[in-house]
Amino acid sequence: MKTLFNILTFILAISLIIASCDTTEPPIIPPPPDLRKITITFEDASCTEVWLKIKADSLTLPAEIKLISDAVTLNIILTIKDTVLYIDSLLPNQAYNYQAVLSIDTTIKSEKVVAQTLETTSHNFTWQSWEFGQRSNSVLYDVAIIDENNIWAVGEIYMNDSLGNPDPNLYNLIKWDGISWKPERVYYNYQGSNFLAPLHSIFTFAIDDVWVGSNQPMRWNGNVWQKWDLLGNIWNGWINKIWGESGTSIYFVGNNGNIAHATATQFGYNFTKIESGTTLNLTGIYKSPNSDVIWISGRSGTYSHSVLLRYKNNVCEKVYEGPSTDFYNGNEIGFFPNVWSDNKYRTYLNNGFGLYVQDNDKEFSFKRLTPIFSDVAFGMSGEKNNNIFVAGQKGLVGHYNGYSYKEFPEIKSNLVYFNSASVKGNIACIVGDKSGSFSSKAIIYLFNK
Repeated sequence: MKTLFNILTFILAISLIIASCDTTEPPIIPPPPDLRKITITFEDASCTEVWLKIKADSLTLPAEIKLISDAVTLNIILTIKDTVLYIDSLLPNQAYNYQAVLSIDTTIKSEKVVAQTLETTSHNFTWQSWEFGQRSNSVLYDVAIIDENNIWAVGEIYMNDSLGNPDPNLYNLIKWDGISWKPERVYYNYQGSNFLAPLHSIFTFAIDDVWVGSNQPMRWNGNVWQKWDLLGNIWNGWINKIWGESGTSIYFVGNNGNIAHATATQFGYNFTKIESGTTLNLTGIYKSPNSDVIWISGRSGTYSHSVLLRYKNNVCEKVYEGPSTDFYNGNEIGFFPNVWSDNKYRTYLNNGFGLYVQDNDKEFSFKRLTPIFSDVAFGMSGEKNNNIFVAGQKGLVGHYNGYSYKEFPEIKSNLVYFNSASVKGNIACIVGDKSGSFSSKAIIYLFNK
């Protein structure tokens, strides 16, 4: 019995010794990974401005960051995950390096990104001019450049026949083939019959996809003119401007606040009316690329009132409608004959007196880029924001190269009135009319670098 007790005591002692020697530590749990991250991307640029997008992942907002560039460091408060930064007062044709760093923890930083500003374009152009019309009042209202050998202008040109007598049938289209201009006639269909009328607008996608407008739309498909007779509840009045993002989606604006939209279907095109909320004459339309914002501009027949519309998510909202003599930030609002854009963040406005920009996400923010024009401008067109032409009354032609503005006084004349401009690459075409003793002539200026 004593022996059994000794054995049990020995086993218990050994167990206690083994237990006291067990030094195994609990497993070490590593800290969670730091998911905080800043990403910066270059979005767009003009000659003197850049747009950068900063994306903040897993940061506690608001967060302060430092935007470090070659020349300056900016302190910025981020309040949302994705923020677009606008930086101005830069130099043309310069590469700027940017990096975003979290202020409270400088180990959290973005990769460096290079933002390249655009180079200015030259103001040095040569030009040719032509006049057309032998009787009555000839005029060209709009023009579109397809390429250097295909330029189409529309309006109304009155000529004499082969015997020198007045030709009762006007020409409403004239084409440039790289060598000469050739007038043509485009008939439109109204209530089952073909008529000849002035054409007020033109927009081109390609040589076989050209849209023109009188008080009805027509499309050249490379073989024939397609014609539509739109009902009065869709369209009523002149088509003053046409714009399309693609050949499957085309917009028309005109007098009395008319807006229509054509969409391609397997059976042709379907036209619908868009309510504008205004009765003023609409004269300009353009969509900012890579965005969902379409800008529409217009004026009253006497130019006394102006309207600027933003069409987004199938709704037209008035950014401004009121007297053209109002002032905003010290600038006279004027009237808005045209709008144009190459930037998803803003749109260029011609208010008759100068070239302005309007932010796409603000109610009314337009600011002037150029000196006041020497006269009133009506036409405006650009290819990039460093190559924009304006044209207007008394032979006004101006060029904005992204940094400076120049007019061409050699063209100035009290007899010349320009309606429209088109720009593509190194060429620009400007059309209108020139007054004469008994009648006006349609006039075309072709600019080349």
